[in-house]
Amino acid sequence: MFKELNPILHSQLRLSIISFLVGNGKSDFNELKKMSNATSGNLSVQLKKLEKVNYVSIKKVF
Repeated sequence: MFKELNPILHSQLRLSIISFLVGNGKSDFNELKKMSNATSGNLSVQLKKLEKVNYVSIKKVF
């Protein structure tokens, strides 16, 4: 009936990031951090995992 959920989205944080981006399009690191209540380190790790499987594209600016 339903397709199995991609294992990369089993993480609650990764799923919330993707859900937020689907609804809002682009976002920045601080906005995602505020929305998710994640630590900077954890958010960074999860975003790298999503980037590795081409779910997100990360652009670093200073």
